[in-house]
Amino acid sequence: MDLDIHGYDFIIDNGSALYKVQVKGTTKKQKKRQNCYKISCGKGNKNKTKYKEDAFDYLVVVIYENEEHFYVIPRSEINSITMNFYPNETELQNPHKSGKWEKYKDYNLKLLKG
Repeated sequence: MDLDIHGYDFIIDNGSALYKVQVKGTTKKQKKRQNCYKISCGKGNKNKTKYKEDAFDYLVVVIYENEEHFYVIPRSEINSITMNFYPNETELQNPHKSGKWEKYKDYNLKLLKG
């Protein structure tokens, strides 16, 4: 039996377009960095490889802590497999390096509406 493996978890149909969505989630903080959560945005178990450019349109990252935080990130913005998130940091010393994804935090899914 052939399995058709896709790089997305579900599809959103907003009435005028279809969007492929990949979902990643975590509850574990990194040991070396306080308040930092790491997500591997790659396929495979041990040796992660990058998803193809057209594998999905949006990545939804869910961080389960005292409260849920989620990020909706366009695929076109993702250039690496490892991604660090700081959901409880209000001010980051170097937001361009360490807080790259914070602008997508608790992002409204309205961008997917038609």
